[in-house]
Amino acid sequence: KIVVDRAKELMQEAIEHELDLKSLFPLSGNSSITFHVADFGCSIGPTTFMSVQNILEAVNHKNQASTTKLPLEFQVSFNDQTNNDFNTLFRSLPAHHQGSYFAAGVPGSFYGRLFPKNSLHLGSISSSLHWISRVPGELTAAGRRDSIQCTGFHEDVARAYSGQFTRDMEAFFDARAEELVAGGLLAISALCLPPAAVLSQTRLGVVFDLVGTCLADLADLGLVSEEKLKSFYLPMYYPQAEELEASITKKGCFSIQKMVKMAPFSPEKFQTLIQTPASQIRVLLEALIKQHFKDITPQSVDFIFERLKQKLLENMDAIASPSTSPHLEVFILAKRL
Repeated sequence: KIVVDRAKELMQEAIEHELDLKSLFPLSGNSSITFHVADFGCSIGPTTFMSVQNILEAVNHKNQASTTKLPLEFQVSFNDQTNNDFNTLFRSLPAHHQGSYFAAGVPGSFYGRLFPKNSLHLGSISSSLHWISRVPGELTAAGRRDSIQCTGFHEDVARAYSGQFTRDMEAFFDARAEELVAGGLLAISALCLPPAAVLSQTRLGVVFDLVGTCLADLADLGLVSEEKLKSFYLPMYYPQAEELEASITKKGCFSIQKMVKMAPFSPEKFQTLIQTPASQIRVLLEALIKQHFKDITPQSVDFIFERLKQKLLENMDAIASPSTSPHLEVFILAKRL
């Protein structure tokens, strides 16, 4: 919600200045026109609905301010993995969406094609591109005990993660290049590493390292296998902003119209935001842990996050310390050439 709220004004400005409805619909006539929006990585809401509403309000405002108003109708497609709980998503659809837009769910990985060619006018993805499609195979084969993430301290691990991210970004932007019409827009809100920082020197990185120590505690008690622990890595990679920028422009299908690095939260604000961090991390990681440690018991899962709650309290000063870097929130608007 905070990321969506912070990006709202940037989104409105971007649509106002970069969306050209006349070029998108040159032969509109008097019949209704479908403006197709896709939200990639929607999860189960309700923040996804806020993001979509911000987009539709901005497009409507742009259209109403025009001397030649178009008879627009909106189709909104909500996308996420096939195991996403679309039932919960659509049960929480705001009542006012009826008459505002037509909603549809589109299951599947956004690292592949999801829509027909030249069918989208605007795509949006918020806080999702750090989820890579898979943990690099060379890591699960070799195995390490010291961390469950790309800390940045091991060159071979960083290289494997970076390579997977590069391949995934190429697949993502190739797919969007086919789906978006010429002149269509792609709005991206992403979490990136601050310059010269590695993940384990950031606030989120410290939190995820603590998750790893909780799993290690579980293995020491014999409640999960040591071998399984060695092959467990988080499928997350936080790029530098320049890495993401290069991925967007690499093939020449998109031009970056706007790129803004938003001011990070203060340590005090960050500490306020994570008053219940163990619950938040559980929402993110519980399914991954259960999938990897297939025979793990519910009691063991509870143990992990109870231990995490304790360790977060013990390390809160370090997590919120000014010397621990915040992630960068980056807003990018790209146009399909």
